[in-house]
Amino acid sequence: MTARRFDPERVLLGTVRIGLALILLTPLVTAPWTLYPFSVGKALWARVLIAAVFTLWAALALMRPRWRPPRSALLAVLGAGLASAALSAGFGVSPDQSFWSTYERMQGVVNAAHWAAFALVVASVTRGEQEWTRLLNVNLGVGLAVSVLAILRYSTPDLPLPMPRSEGYWPRIGASAGNPILLGAYLQAIALLAIGFLVRSNCAPGLTARAPGTVRSQKRAASRHGGRRSGKAAACPEPGDEMGLRLFWAATASCSLAGLSLTGSLGAFTGLAAGLGSACALYALFGRVRRSRRLGLTGLGALAACALALAIILALRGPAGEAPAFDNPMLERATSAERIGFTAGNRFRIWESGMKAFTERPLLGWGPENYFVASARHISPPDRRARVQYHAHNLAVEEAAGKGAVGLAAWLALWGLTGLVALRAAWRLEDARQRALAVFAAAVLAGWFVQAQTAFYSAESWLQHMLLLGFLVHIEAALRVDAPARGQLAVWLRRWWASVPRPVRMPVGARVAAGAVAFVLAGASLASSVAIHRGAAAMWRADHGGPFIAELERAIGAFEPMATGPRVVLFNNLALNWEVLQRTDAEEAARLLALADRHAETALASQPESWVLHHALARLYLKVANTKREYVARANRHLERSRVLAPNLDPMEAPLPPARARSAAP
Repeated sequence: MTARRFDPERVLLGTVRIGLALILLTPLVTAPWTLYPFSVGKALWARVLIAAVFTLWAALALMRPRWRPPRSALLAVLGAGLASAALSAGFGVSPDQSFWSTYERMQGVVNAAHWAAFALVVASVTRGEQEWTRLLNVNLGVGLAVSVLAILRYSTPDLPLPMPRSEGYWPRIGASAGNPILLGAYLQAIALLAIGFLVRSNCAPGLTARAPGTVRSQKRAASRHGGRRSGKAAACPEPGDEMGLRLFWAATASCSLAGLSLTGSLGAFTGLAAGLGSACALYALFGRVRRSRRLGLTGLGALAACALALAIILALRGPAGEAPAFDNPMLERATSAERIGFTAGNRFRIWESGMKAFTERPLLGWGPENYFVASARHISPPDRRARVQYHAHNLAVEEAAGKGAVGLAAWLALWGLTGLVALRAAWRLEDARQRALAVFAAAVLAGWFVQAQTAFYSAESWLQHMLLLGFLVHIEAALRVDAPARGQLAVWLRRWWASVPRPVRMPVGARVAAGAVAFVLAGASLASSVAIHRGAAAMWRADHGGPFIAELERAIGAFEPMATGPRVVLFNNLALNWEVLQRTDAEEAARLLALADRHAETALASQPESWVLHHALARLYLKVANTKREYVARANRHLERSRVLAPNLDPMEAPLPPARARSAAP
């Protein structure tokens, strides 16, 4: 027997694809030994895997040019948006906050860069409809598991499940996402994608693209078989037509819709309607046969009837305070004018403050993840509902305030180009099965775009957006290959591009340098993930009975760019306990005050515009000033600065967080 030769390309490619499948498990991941188990667990799981996959893919692409990314306007605009975010972060009010965010949120430019790398890799190594079908079905399998967990959490609240409980939203369900808004965003994507596969399974394979040459050649091939596809080809079902897969897609769609209804997220409900409406509109406009156009129009009519029914119920329901009309959280919230009005009123106040902040720094903005700093200057004070939010709950407003006109333009360009690719796919793809998948992938993204005007990114929504963006890159590349050249200029440009020499292999030195850069980036990502995990675990131990000050110091020292959060916890707890400490152990009180002074100086150097930080220091030093008069001036300075940064948020009126405070951000 001949020994099988070791094939490094095959090994690398298989490992990369396994890594991509593992990244799809992100929505199920939690880290209950950290203070913020949902955000920290998911972000670190995804970042570590993306860094590893990116390094392996870089080695593969440098070794075999065919695995390099396709030419794609979508990927180019995605990269431009990431560059604009980095530029805004560098010139923003807190680069550390912009690049790294907080333990509680785990967003920022670094997080966006990881997900952009995921989109790049998945678009490069996933080729052909069968490969995409397998990958998207793995994604649906994870979505089915998340849906079942959500239903179990609602139906049997006391059932021990492998995730921490989030009680603050009951009866709305956050389940594995920790927040109903984030869970709703994920499940509406899973539901639409499963519906798309069901539609696809009922489509017969057709012509491949609306390219005159291609169509004519396929017609000639068909005429050689008697004017139609051979009986064998027509009778053999594809794998997607198997009953088992249809049952899987139907179960996934049903469970995800049920789970979505338990989140009570009006934004997710609106996004689902927008996604379904987009799919129906694309079929109504670009359907190849009368039946598909009629189905599209019927779907639009059904959605309009549902909207009319909701409007009638809203008009007929009694005022707030009466017994709930529905047991289901979504139906109860979607048919209550008072709940809708209350939510909308809060959102409009938040958006108003964000747009006012945008007018102050219109070019590059305040920096990503600094929305709560920017909006606090303008939040209106009509009542206690005017609370500053970390996010704008509107991605357009947040992009404008955080990244300015430059970042907003890049963000709009990405979505505009996504829409154009979706329209071209619906118009030009002749294969009904391929077109169905492209239409519903576009519907998922349309639904997320609509929901994002009342929501914000999480690991789950990043995953779905970048995965389906990679799929549309695949469609974009296929359409470019089959696109006919129209006009003399187009023909000339195509001939010129074909004549440009392309090196088959990069020089050895360039490949070594590129590989070294990829390896260094992955190593830096892994090192930062380890440090962040160490800090988040130390904060959990401080909050759950460990040596409080010692664990907080470990959290502060673990990862400096995120150290402001635990520092604020230190300041707040010292303020809360200062009088007792001063009375019972003056030496320990003096030691802790000196520790707070040192950390205050470092924190202010990192985030001088953070009203949260100034609030905490004002409260601490006002307490200390009662016994140490030398702190009076310092206390007044922070108090005045607080009133400049957040004029309608008096730090002395807001109650102090409890001892062992869990949160360092609003």
